[in-house]
Amino acid sequence: MPCSRCADALADHVHTAAAADWRLLEIEAGIPRVYDATAGQFVAQMLNLDRLGAIDFHKGCYPGQEVIARTHYLGRIKRRMYVLRVDDATPPPPGSAIHAGGDTVGSCVDAAAHPEGGCLALAVLRVESAEAALTVGTPGGASARASPPPYALEEAA
Repeated sequence: MPCSRCADALADHVHTAAAADWRLLEIEAGIPRVYDATAGQFVAQMLNLDRLGAIDFHKGCYPGQEVIARTHYLGRIKRRMYVLRVDDATPPPPGSAIHAGGDTVGSCVDAAAHPEGGCLALAVLRVESAEAALTVGTPGGASARASPPPYALEEAA
């Protein structure tokens, strides 16, 4: 519990927010959450955790290190997480399929309703499909448009 003097000093600089509002801000910022429906479905780089500084390739051992390090040092990431603007007010549940041209090209990580209509979602997509016309849930589902998160997806050259 902060002291009353500290709380008073911070009062002019903080705003309270509902959990749903906070989650929407995290989605806009490209910060993922993993739920039971998607546990084990993604490697860390697919969720852009390497771009967020959440992985340290110079520290000691950690669970999943071999797969994460092998992807980092030997392979190119073929799937990345993008922010989707979905033309449906009902957020798709985690694990919902993302389609392009009838093919499944990704999976929903998280979603939240947007106050201006529709919803925002984070979805792991095949990189080559990020600019395609997308639908959520089924090939004929709600339309969606992908955009990169507000951070660089690739290393600067």
